[in-house]
Amino acid sequence: MPEGYNSAWHEPVRGYIAGGTSIGRVRVVQRPFTEYQRHQFAWSIPGNIEAGEDIRILDLTELELDLPSHDFWLFDDEIVVDLNFSPDGTLINLDQRENPDLLMYRKWRDTALAHAVPFNEFNART
Repeated sequence: MPEGYNSAWHEPVRGYIAGGTSIGRVRVVQRPFTEYQRHQFAWSIPGNIEAGEDIRILDLTELELDLPSHDFWLFDDEIVVDLNFSPDGTLINLDQRENPDLLMYRKWRDTALAHAVPFNEFNART
């Protein structure tokens, strides 16, 4: 891994954390893992955690949960941005939702958090 890998993300995260803002995510995966997911496990996620993010993994290989098929961000419990990816994991676009069903997005977030495990625990299992 090159020195300073992903520092453009780590620097603001450290600033947010120092200012009292929390940043967390649940990375939803299913086996077999893609090359992109393996890259995230090895390169991206450990550095993001070191910078202060709370990253959890939800492995849906043997679980069936009422979750959307797309990724999303939920900012301050009020702002929703859907993330759309290609099958190989490449980000296609971001779509900030106007008048989203906040109760549904919060339910999806809570469901994901309830079934996810901290990355270090997940990584130790795999």
